[in-house]
Amino acid sequence: MSFSVFTGGTRSLTPRCDAGPTLTAWNLVMQRQLRWIGHVIRMQSNRLPRRILYSELQHGQRAPGDQKKRFSDHVKAILKKCSIPPDQLEILASERVAWKDVCEEGLTAFDTNYDQEAEASRARRHMITSTPASGPRCHISL
Repeated sequence: MSFSVFTGGTRSLTPRCDAGPTLTAWNLVMQRQLRWIGHVIRMQSNRLPRRILYSELQHGQRAPGDQKKRFSDHVKAILKKCSIPPDQLEILASERVAWKDVCEEGLTAFDTNYDQEAEASRARRHMITSTPASGPRCHISL
C-alpha cells in the first residue's frame, strides 16, 4: 500500500490506495537507462553516442585504475535484470512503441524478482537469528 499519492483537487491528506505501485529508485534509473539505450540504437550510425555504445578499445590496455566494465557490459547487465534478451536488443529497440512495451514488461519482471529476492533475503536473515545458538549445553537441570 502506498501513501505517497494523495487525492487531488482538495487539500485533504486522505491517502489514495488505488494509486498503483510506487516506483523504486532502481526502477526509475533503469527505466531512464533503457529508454536512452533505445534512443541511441535508433540513431544514425555516424552519431557519436551510437559509436560510443558499440566502441571497444582499439590499441593497448586499460590503464591502472580505469573502469573495468565498458558501457556495453552495463547495458547487458541491465537487460539481464529486466529479462530482455541482449541478442535481440537491436530488433526490439528499432521500433519505438514496441520498445516502450518491452521496457515496461522488463521493469515489471525486475520489480517482481527484486521483491522475491528481498523477501527470500529477509526470510534467511530471520531464520539465522531465530535458530538457537549451537555449542556446549549445560547438563544441569533446575
